[in-house]
Amino acid sequence: MGDLVEKYMKGLGYKDIADFTEDLFRDSWSGGYPRWRVLKPVIEEQGWNLSTDEGYAKYLEYCEPIFRMTQFTDRAMKQLGLKEIKDIPTMGRILKQIWNNAFLCPTDVVEETPDRTVVRTMWCGNPAHGPSPFGAHDSIFSYHEFYRLFDAGLTRDLGLSGLVEEAKKRGLKEDIEFEMPWAMCRDGDAPYCLYVMRKRGTPNYELPPLTDREKAWFIGHEIEKSGQKPMIYIAKMLGKTIEELAEAILVLYVALDMGMGYVAPEIAFGKDKAQDMYTKYRLSLLYHWFREAKFELEIGKVNNVSELAQLIHFCERKKFIPYQMNEEGKKITLIAHDDPFAEISTKFLGQRNDASFFEAVAKADDAFINQIMVDSHMSQKVKITVRERLVKGDDRNEIVIEGR
Repeated sequence: MGDLVEKYMKGLGYKDIADFTEDLFRDSWSGGYPRWRVLKPVIEEQGWNLSTDEGYAKYLEYCEPIFRMTQFTDRAMKQLGLKEIKDIPTMGRILKQIWNNAFLCPTDVVEETPDRTVVRTMWCGNPAHGPSPFGAHDSIFSYHEFYRLFDAGLTRDLGLSGLVEEAKKRGLKEDIEFEMPWAMCRDGDAPYCLYVMRKRGTPNYELPPLTDREKAWFIGHEIEKSGQKPMIYIAKMLGKTIEELAEAILVLYVALDMGMGYVAPEIAFGKDKAQDMYTKYRLSLLYHWFREAKFELEIGKVNNVSELAQLIHFCERKKFIPYQMNEEGKKITLIAHDDPFAEISTKFLGQRNDASFFEAVAKADDAFINQIMVDSHMSQKVKITVRERLVKGDDRNEIVIEGR
């Protein structure tokens, strides 16, 4: 097991790497819908009508810096030993490489001819681990809109179209048409996602009928029949060890949080608005985590510093920050020597130590901790002081909780 994964597992109290990987992957994707709920009112403020070509184009422009295919394509070409992209079959192999290794979606090539290539994704973290609609005031229509635009739409209009543009920069001369006739998240009953790339004028791919047998071919059924834990099964499909998958997901977890949660809003709307959006997103998660914490810890009314500290510890753990509790009389200190938002962002995602994202993380966590104190009705009884933060360059996170 890699040192990175091992220290977070140990710090968070996980005994089984498959359980750690499963929870981490679920949380990586389940943040998509809460982020969409924060973004949607801002889109409306901007006057972007997503039902029009102009409004949808603005939305794609907003997402493009995070979904830019240049880096993904370069990495895939290097992994495959390619110097150029001159034909459609090569595009199909690159798409498979990107989906398998960057987004960890088991993908293969269904058809490969000089004129048409069809690629199939058999499992994806979004429909597999994506969120159920959050809260009674949500409507199922906004949930469907999220999948139609935020996931399937971006895959088609930034992923596939972006790959075509990158291929043209690297030698492709053909006039390419592409489509995504099946998408598991968008279509509901599709057994897998299909991506079709073809020379203009080539007959389109004839979709297989959705017979009862075909409908039963969901990976979830295969995993259940195998008796294996889901992420063990998916790791084998991707040709990776569970340890390799865990480390890749840890990076993906922070990349999605940083990219879609803060960087895209900052580019589009500025630092202050991005900070506000990131904090709202974090607080929307807390609403559910706080209730889960009270249930799991069997805490009804919060009566003392110890119970409040347990709630904060539980909710911070949901962000995969491995705090330990040190009790000194009526004062409890939470200390973490590792923080994925500080470590992964700098070591793997190229963020400088003074990046505005780190300021956003610190401010959002201040609001997060304060809201736990408010929801616990302990504001007048307890004082909380955040002394140190890894995202601010300190050598640890330290939260002090003491009675007034």
